[in-house]
Amino acid sequence: MGHGGGHGLPREAEKEALLNNGVTIAFTAASSVESHEAAHGGDGGVDSTHLVLVGSGSGMGSIVREGPMAAASAAGIYVNGGSGTFGELIALVHNDAGVIGLTKGTGGVADAAYEKILPFIGVDWSSFKLYIDDSPERLTGGMTRGIETLVAMGKLSPNRPRVVQSPGKGRDDILTFQEKRGMVATFLADDPRATEEDKAATVELARLWVDSSPRVARINKIWSDKSTVVLPERSALISALVRASSTGTDPQKVVVISPKAGSDDAGADGAQEIFLGYGDAKQAKFSATREVVQDANVVFITSAHMHNLAGLAHLMRRKDRPVIAVLRNKSTFGHKIVEMMQAIEGTTSLETLNVVVADTPADLIQAVEDRFKSLNAPKPWERFKSDESDSREELYKARDKLGLD
Repeated sequence: MGHGGGHGLPREAEKEALLNNGVTIAFTAASSVESHEAAHGGDGGVDSTHLVLVGSGSGMGSIVREGPMAAASAAGIYVNGGSGTFGELIALVHNDAGVIGLTKGTGGVADAAYEKILPFIGVDWSSFKLYIDDSPERLTGGMTRGIETLVAMGKLSPNRPRVVQSPGKGRDDILTFQEKRGMVATFLADDPRATEEDKAATVELARLWVDSSPRVARINKIWSDKSTVVLPERSALISALVRASSTGTDPQKVVVISPKAGSDDAGADGAQEIFLGYGDAKQAKFSATREVVQDANVVFITSAHMHNLAGLAHLMRRKDRPVIAVLRNKSTFGHKIVEMMQAIEGTTSLETLNVVVADTPADLIQAVEDRFKSLNAPKPWERFKSDESDSREELYKARDKLGLD
């Protein structure tokens, strides 16, 4: 049994597996046994027969460790769950094949996945089996048969060693300090299902952002003259986004991040090419999205494809969540993304999710500008500040008067 080395239900399941002579493998985001145990009150390793030190750290690092855990797994069982469970599910479907088990009636991601997530993310169902049941015995029995079926089909090989890629803490040097201080935008958009109309809308969104980013930077109190667009690995659409972002009234610096091996250099179209060296596997794409979204002030998402949702899974664990701007492209199920997020995080509030959404590129850009204006508006108690009463004590009194925390 493999799990993320955390607390809660996975930990209880691990204890039960150990009591029944099972092998338990914890994929921890910690970088040492000592730090893992400290996070569990000093007893972090007692229930794990094996401990894999991914070393990816907290926040987005807790999603990064889902990649190697999924790569080592033939199947995943999901009980309730929020953003972390969502990350585990998206990581598993980045495998070449596997079995998904959803515990019916437990809420959270486990109940939402069948209708609100899995139909829209580009899973190859010829290589995956899905089982849903409220009975643990029936669920695990069905999943066992599913594994046997995939082995018989040659989709899974129980005797072939699994390559577990451990990305570690990531590269802090992808953007310079000055670039991180500037406005940084990311586009999660590539999708083989996209129609030409929706591709054109995505490119138009990038073009409009070139003109909008200086205004948003001023709203966001960013006075650096550096504006950067960060994109995932190359495709025809990504190259079109590079061109759109590199022209206009305020051309952006463009960085393209690939999970593959290569030499960091400038591409033929002037974009800076970064190669992480994670490899060619789908799991490498999952892990690489952390680097794509880690510095963004705003993330534009136009597609619900699993590769883009890998970036969303990381974002939902970022401590300083950026504005998430969703374009409701129909062919790529962009119109389903907000509903997914609401189910995963248990709230319908777009403000809480820090999400804006629109049907057209122009409306989405306007929504982004409006959201940054809202985020940077004076707090209610700040309106009481004046020349006669500007002390910290008086401001706190004003805040208490309004009943604010």
